[in-house]
Amino acid sequence: MCCRDRCIRCICCTFITLVLLFIVFSIIFWIIISPSNVKFHVTDASITQFNLTNNNTLYYNFKVNVTVRNPNNNIVVYYRRIKAIAWYKDNDFGRVTLTPFDQGHKNTTVLQNQSQVWKVQE
Repeated sequence: MCCRDRCIRCICCTFITLVLLFIVFSIIFWIIISPSNVKFHVTDASITQFNLTNNNTLYYNFKVNVTVRNPNNNIVVYYRRIKAIAWYKDNDFGRVTLTPFDQGHKNTTVLQNQSQVWKVQE
C-alpha cells in the first residue's frame, strides 16, 4: 500500500510539473513573439485645384503621404489593398489607391500618391 501511494504521488507531481512548465514556456514564447500593432500616420494631405464648374462637376487634385511603421522584430506585414479616403461631413469625395507592398520587420515606409479626380455633384 505504501509503494502504491508513492507511485501515484510521483505520477501526480510529474504531471503537475509538466503542466506548469508548459504554461511557463507558453508565456515566454508569447512575450518573445507577440506582435505589436502597425502604426499609420498621415504626414501630409492636400487638395488643390478645387473647382466647381457650371455643370456641377467638381475637379480637384488629392495628394496624400502616409508613414507606415512595422515595430515587430519577427513579423513581415503584407499590404495588398490600401486606400485613402477624404470626406467632409459624412460624404466622401476623394479616394486614392496606394501601391501594394511587403514591409519587413522593424521598418518604416513612406507612401506617396497623387491623383486627379472629378466627381459630379448630386
